[in-house]
Amino acid sequence: MRAEPFSIVDRVTKIGLICLNSRFNGLENLFEVLFCRASISIFVDGFANIIYDSPLRDSHTPNFVSGDFDSIRPEVKSFYKKQKTTKVIETPDQDASDFTKAIAVLLENIGEHCKESSTDRSLRKPDIDYIVGLYGSGGRADHEFGIVNSLFIAKGLTNIPLLLVTESSISCLLDEGFNEIHLSNCPTNLHCGLIPIGGPVRVTSKGLRWNLDNDILDFGKLVSTSNQTIDTKVEVVSDGLLLWSMSNCLTGML
Repeated sequence: MRAEPFSIVDRVTKIGLICLNSRFNGLENLFEVLFCRASISIFVDGFANIIYDSPLRDSHTPNFVSGDFDSIRPEVKSFYKKQKTTKVIETPDQDASDFTKAIAVLLENIGEHCKESSTDRSLRKPDIDYIVGLYGSGGRADHEFGIVNSLFIAKGLTNIPLLLVTESSISCLLDEGFNEIHLSNCPTNLHCGLIPIGGPVRVTSKGLRWNLDNDILDFGKLVSTSNQTIDTKVEVVSDGLLLWSMSNCLTGML
């Protein structure tokens, strides 16, 4: 996997933006930049209330509003149903989170496809470079774990990298094998972590203050949190999926 997380604010990078129902304070500027860059955008359930109640109501209408609609107010749903450029999709399935269902809606509507002769995910030709899940951190812990679980589910749906972006951090799920994380235009010494949230993982890294050398990361034993980047490129080799999280310096780049 090769990732350039901070490129999502570049004009040449194509993103699909999913805005989750969460606290919005501290995300205003980042939301506006990402929304204007997005090739496709989705407001998830109660997030539509937030934009409806803001001065951005008429200028920032998404392509889709989706969710089980237990949070969106009736007048807000009615407003978006009347927008010619917005499709309102209710996803009532309670066995999946609204985030997971929004990822499915996005994938169904970007024309992602495989060559007919192969089912190999590597042959897919997506119309976007990254899926960005934007939300405000600091809410309920069970919601946070549900969001991370959607990262794992998304791995089975698409080969498009999925980034979780909050006001303070950017996270993604690294693939088994070799991974490169490029940090151009950002300061070094970013706080970061390699978290074995899916189970024990053997890891070797390069570009961190405290590198790993074929070490096993496992809850109850060793985890690599409160680490720091010391280069503009971090390399990670692992024998399983691994959560990467780092400080968000995007606000300084806007």
